[in-house]
Amino acid sequence: ITGPHSADTLFHAAARAGYDVAVCMYHDQALIPLKTLDFDGGVNVTLGLDFVRTSPDHGTAYDIAG
Repeated sequence: ITGPHSADTLFHAAARAGYDVAVCMYHDQALIPLKTLDFDGGVNVTLGLDFVRTSPDHGTAYDIAG
């Protein structure tokens, strides 16, 4: 575990090679670069709740829901 790291360099290709997971304190610190790099592959997890809360980062996808 390392950090904190600057949000403006954390998602650079050279920096990403050094870790498997990034924990970000603010929505925009993580989702803007994550959606830019891999729009369909991200998952959002909210911690500190009494229940498990996850969601895909691409939104509801009602247009492809079956």
